[in-house]
This record gives sequence, structure tokens and C-alpha cells, in this order.
Amino acid sequence: MTMDNQNFAAIHTPVLEKYKKAILLVVGPDESDEWKIENKKTNGRVLAFGKREDTAIFYEAADIYVDSYPINSITSLLEAGCYGLPLISRCPYPEESAVLCADAPGLTNRLIITRNLQEYHSRLSHLIENEKYRLDLGEETRQSISSLHGGALWNQSLNALYHQASNTPPLEWAIAKHDESLVDGLDFSLSQLQKDEPGLDDILKFHLRILPLDLRMRGWVDVVQKKHTFLPGLLLPEWIGSRFERWLQA
Repeated sequence: MTMDNQNFAAIHTPVLEKYKKAILLVVGPDESDEWKIENKKTNGRVLAFGKREDTAIFYEAADIYVDSYPINSITSLLEAGCYGLPLISRCPYPEESAVLCADAPGLTNRLIITRNLQEYHSRLSHLIENEKYRLDLGEETRQSISSLHGGALWNQSLNALYHQASNTPPLEWAIAKHDESLVDGLDFSLSQLQKDEPGLDDILKFHLRILPLDLRMRGWVDVVQKKHTFLPGLLLPEWIGSRFERWLQA
């Protein structure tokens, strides 16, 4: 996925060209032509590993965690922070679209959030150049996440949330006679993010393999009837399909 005609690899190429020992390891995307271009520019220092189950070894090997873009990954930020890594993320959206930016309990005043590409490169360069700052911020992040996402405090927060939900009256809402749809900055940002998204049928096919067997069978029959295509691979659970795909690529 690209945003403002820039993909994730290209965003980091200027930093990699500046720091000749830096390497970008990316888990999730498979190596495509656009990744190969940036890999060549940096003499093999942009590496895409595709889907992996052994993500722990990447967190353990890393010095800095750079958040995914243009779609943030809160779970991955928290996971990386638990390993004591400093975290940096991009948020180029206007204030009314701040919900699209990375945020979570435990990351307040710990996660480095940048508003433009120049600031992103500057803050990332600072992390690369200053080992003590990098290590101190990573440890502060680890402790902050651990204190809020584990143990007694987590249980207290969860119980408080359940209590609030159980004591909140049902929302009464009705469309006013002269109600008008409103379009604001958030709507525009969402449209920009989703312009390259797949269609509904492709989304259904992508998620079929994570469903229980009975729902997977029903969904598979529906896809076959609509597409007139057999597609037996959709019957496999997601974890089997992923392993089979990696075996084919090996």
C-alpha cells in the first residue's frame, strides 16, 4: 500500500543511504518489484520476509521499531515495546483525523509520533545516532507497557470497563427530519487510505481461512457459486495455508 505516492520501503531509503550500517527488516509484505528497487538502492539493506510466525527473533534482533504505514499497527507497537525497543510512528493526518494515528495506554509520552516526512527522518536519525537515548527510551517504554497491560492494574481497568458498560443506558438515536450527512477531514483521510483496497469478494476470500470449519465451508460454497471457480486452497485453515505458501517459496 502506498500513501502520497510513497511506499514503506521508499520512505526509509534516504535514512538507509545516510547510515550505511542500518538495515530495514520488514515482516508481513512479500518481496515485490518495488521492494527490490529500494533493496538495490541500499545495497541489499531492505529485506522483506513475508508472513512469519517467529516474529520474536525480529524483535530481539532490532534496535528500533518503525511502525507500519500508512496503516498503523497498535498490537505490533505494544509487542515491540515489550522487548524494550524505542518506537517511532508517522501521523500525517489533520487533527480531526487523529483517530487514524497510533496510540494506546502505555505509549503516552513514549511513542515518537511525527507529523511529516522531514520530522520522521530527523527523529529516526536521532535514534540511530544516540545509543543511550535509544536504550533509555526503549526501557521506559517497556516498563510503561508492562505496568499498564499486565498484573493487577490490567484486571482493575478491565473490571472498571465492564462496570461502566453494564451501567450505561441504551443509546436512543433517531434520524432528524432535516438531518444532513457531514463530510470532514476524517472522511477524506479514510477515502485516501481505502482507495487501493480490494473489493468485498476479495476481502471475504482473504478471511475465509481464519473461520471455523463450518463457516469456512459455507463461505467457500458461496465463493464457488459466484466465481464458478473451485479454489480448494480456501478450505485450508490460515496457518496451514501460510506454511504451504512458505514451503512453495523455499
